Amino acid sequence: MIDSGLDTDASGHTPKVTVVVPTFRRKDLLKETVDSILAQTYRDFELIIVDNMSEDGTAEYVAGLNDPRVRYYRNPNGGIIAVNRNFGIRQARGEYIALCDDDDVWQPTKLEKQVTLLSNRPAVAMCYCNAAVFTTLSQRATPWMMKRVHTDYYRNLLIGNFIPNSSVLLRRADWDALGGFREERELIAVEDYEMWLRLAREHEIAYIDECLLLYRVHPSAASNSRVKMARKHLNVLIRGLTLKTVSPRYLLAVVRSAVRVVYAGIVLKAI
Repeated sequence: MIDSGLDTDASGHTPKVTVVVPTFRRKDLLKETVDSILAQTYRDFELIIVDNMSEDGTAEYVAGLNDPRVRYYRNPNGGIIAVNRNFGIRQARGEYIALCDDDDVWQPTKLEKQVTLLSNRPAVAMCYCNAAVFTTLSQRATPWMMKRVHTDYYRNLLIGNFIPNSSVLLRRADWDALGGFREERELIAVEDYEMWLRLAREHEIAYIDECLLLYRVHPSAASNSRVKMARKHLNVLIRGLTLKTVSPRYLLAVVRSAVRVVYAGIVLKAI
């Protein structure tokens, strides 16, 4: 089932950027996210919200926005968020795609600075930025202390994912060429990491060392999430083993990832 809301710009204008926000039963958090997107200093964008059939008033909230840049769809994803990320991007009209989760918040100049970077550097397929972590907007955000990488992104990504999904702006043409996010269930929560690896293997990435994203952390996160994520990262690397990727550094990355799985399991048992 698809329910399209404000999906046509009466002026016929094609936006430069499409922002895609998948959501599910997070109306109040979604409002904070959408407010931060609509408040961007860069204005030439459309916002596509893809709702996994929420029944918490999300549809009514979006309908009340009354902003021609907003397009709203309802699409069941079976619990696989990559399905609705891909769905949203397929509806996109923009040359650039910005991704944002439904609980994160952008700083006002995020799009402006990222669009400027991609416009000035045509060889760059994707750029991302630094972030701070927060729980609620009423609390002070904490610097992420993200790994700062300025070269050889593929090698660095083999060690682990350091690119927050909500910080990314990428070229639509490169997303198309890669075939989008993988939608297999075993890649839930790491489908972005798998995509960044594929992209970095063949394309240039750039980093803006400025906190343009507030990344929300949830206190209710499961205590064994560290082990689960370590296993998922290992799974991504193993899945990527092909004749094209086999190299000493790739095999070393697999071994390192396997060690992290074992270590995380030992630490959890010791708690």
